[in-house]
Amino acid sequence: MVRNNDSYNKFKNLNQVINPNNQIRNYSTNPLRHWSKGLITPISLVNKKGKLKLENPAPIFSMDLETLKLNNVQVPIAISSCGPNKGKIESKLFINDHTLLTNNIDLAVKELWNKYFNYLENLELSSAKLTIFAHNLGDFDGYFLYKGLMMNYNPESISSIIDESNSFISIKLNSFEWKDSLRIFPMSLDKLCNLFSVDGKLTKYDSRFNDISLFDSPRTWGLFKKYALQDAVALYGALFIAQNLYFTKFGVDIESVYSTATLSLNLFRTKFLKDDIFILPQHIDLFIRQGYFGGGTDVYKAFGELVRYYDVNSLYPYAMLNSMPHDLVNPNLINLSNRTLDSFFGFAEVEIFCPIDMKRPVLPFHLKGKTIYPVGSWKGVYFSEELKAVVKLGYQIKLIRGYEFTKIDLFSSYVNTFYEIKRTSTGSEKAVAKLLLNNLYGYFGRKQISIIKFYST
Repeated sequence: MVRNNDSYNKFKNLNQVINPNNQIRNYSTNPLRHWSKGLITPISLVNKKGKLKLENPAPIFSMDLETLKLNNVQVPIAISSCGPNKGKIESKLFINDHTLLTNNIDLAVKELWNKYFNYLENLELSSAKLTIFAHNLGDFDGYFLYKGLMMNYNPESISSIIDESNSFISIKLNSFEWKDSLRIFPMSLDKLCNLFSVDGKLTKYDSRFNDISLFDSPRTWGLFKKYALQDAVALYGALFIAQNLYFTKFGVDIESVYSTATLSLNLFRTKFLKDDIFILPQHIDLFIRQGYFGGGTDVYKAFGELVRYYDVNSLYPYAMLNSMPHDLVNPNLINLSNRTLDSFFGFAEVEIFCPIDMKRPVLPFHLKGKTIYPVGSWKGVYFSEELKAVVKLGYQIKLIRGYEFTKIDLFSSYVNTFYEIKRTSTGSEKAVAKLLLNNLYGYFGRKQISIIKFYST
């Protein structure tokens, strides 16, 4: 398996070979907005003839992998699969050959994966493409799967998408694509099954499942097979219900997405987006990103009597109800030295003065890779509405330069819809609404180069 730090550059170079004019875009570009890198546009559920683009959700499969420790190395011992075949739901368990495993580990592992891949290639499906979910593809399962593919296929037919932490987002082989369901539903398999009211693990994990002596006890071997198969069955059951829920209620198929954020985005674009959203060019994005900070956490030792405890309810969704920056008033960095803060809406470089005697400063600042909350004077880039809020606390602000935007009410309909579902429902609908509320906004704060597409060589 080839991995290195130049993955992005390798992809960029490859993209120039297969696409010399660099015409591949995630979103359409409006030529009238010369400053915009592109547009995030509404998605229509119907085609030009008024018919539904998708009448049914696409077929999905699940898979799970079990390993045991052999010669101090974890070795694949079983692969479980569940999904539709010949009109019915079929679960299969592929087991490593005991005798071959003890004599030739590499050959045994290759043949185990070969059994699994042959099964997939002979499925009878209504779709030419098949998406297979594993509930930890990013790390554990993905590494073994990728190696199994490399053992059995031409490396040029295998591709993957990995994130900045070198975790798999997807792995592709021709018409098959493996995705990580943990990215869409960030919770344990048991919690996911409980969320959608399906049976989770029926057999507890036994430490003997991780030892070669597993083959010597018929009872332990039987328990292991039930345990190994149930993970794929449980995952498929939960995803099948989730897929139909999202498709029926919102017209979005989880088969087409890679994460909770992209699921939320697709739903937002399908049901709620009315105005195009401009994608900023990199030089403007980099300027604005100087004003991005993580949440601040303070710890205080305090004492009180007859006190009350308050929890903030849906803080991110609440913030999304505010006006959002939309269209650039001027595509160039403008001089703001003669402007007042009240007359400006956008992102600005400013001179800050925080009173020395302020006990709990609230405006953050990046210093040597860390976020601090200083007093005194400094320069930084901030959002105008954040600056207006801290002025009320005693901060003094002097505008220097920045980018000015128009305002738009972008998310209110989305937030109000799912907050009402969260407030009035229970079970899976409540949990789904909470996921959708908490994960949409973060998508728009992603770095523009945050995903690396990596091709085997």
